[in-house]
Amino acid sequence: MSASQGDSRSPGEHRRRTAHIGLAFGIGAALAYTCTNILLRNSAGPTDLGWNCWATCLKAVPSALAAWALIVYRWTQGERGLDGWKSFLWLTLNGFVMQFGGNISFQYAMSFGGLALTVPMCFCTLILSGALGGRLFLKETISRRAMVAMWCLIAAVVILSQGANEAADKMRGEATFADMAKAIVFSGLSGLGYGFGGVSIRRAVTGTGTIASTIAPLSTIGVVGPGLIAWNQMGSSGLAAVPWEMNATILAAGTCNAFGFFFVGAAMARLPIVRVNLINASQTAMCALGGIIFFSEPATWWIGLPGGSAWGPG
Repeated sequence: MSASQGDSRSPGEHRRRTAHIGLAFGIGAALAYTCTNILLRNSAGPTDLGWNCWATCLKAVPSALAAWALIVYRWTQGERGLDGWKSFLWLTLNGFVMQFGGNISFQYAMSFGGLALTVPMCFCTLILSGALGGRLFLKETISRRAMVAMWCLIAAVVILSQGANEAADKMRGEATFADMAKAIVFSGLSGLGYGFGGVSIRRAVTGTGTIASTIAPLSTIGVVGPGLIAWNQMGSSGLAAVPWEMNATILAAGTCNAFGFFFVGAAMARLPIVRVNLINASQTAMCALGGIIFFSEPATWWIGLPGGSAWGPG
């Protein structure tokens, strides 16, 4: 093969290779987040603000430590660690949305609705908000196939709500209508927080920022903000009374979450946000199955629909 032939093929080959690597990272993120959510399900139940903030704080610790360790390493090598203070402040503001709108709402949603209901419903609003944010702020187009998959998942919200009563009963005993409504609302809010947070990640990693410099402010807010609220609500004695097994479980979930965080950042550096979210939505089926197998959550046929649509066209 001549050099000219190699050059003529290299752009297409490069795009395909980039897409394949992005797909692999997206699948890796889905697997990592599935492990995270199954472990977090063990800490679901209490519905007070202090506990849910404490769980969110601990979950963010491994991501923050890993990101800052990579940044310090780059500094020691004479390379740029952060992408400027303007970008850092912008990501910090987005971190508030992701942590308080996404993670804390997600923790509340699991306390009311369990794993098999919360994850699929979260992804319905996540995909919609991610697509909207990608179109408005990143000027990314949405393919017809991706649009079909999006609307299949969004339509599944209405269907999935049919299983909310059984899921709420499992988590809260004799669940009231308010419990069922909270499961649905908090799941939707968490999806919105994650969706718009994903837009900020995609914007940063396709610009001049690194994955570590993007994750560092997002995860640091997750440690500091919820941690201060937890300390204010529970006090030092309340935090000290948390069983070490529970703290260890949440930190293990945070470690899996750190892998998912870096994987999804790597995927978004290579693929449009809608495609990454659709690939990542495969965790809906895995989490629903995990909730049924490990926690005896209700196995209604309604819950299977969003998981199946996540494997649809993208």
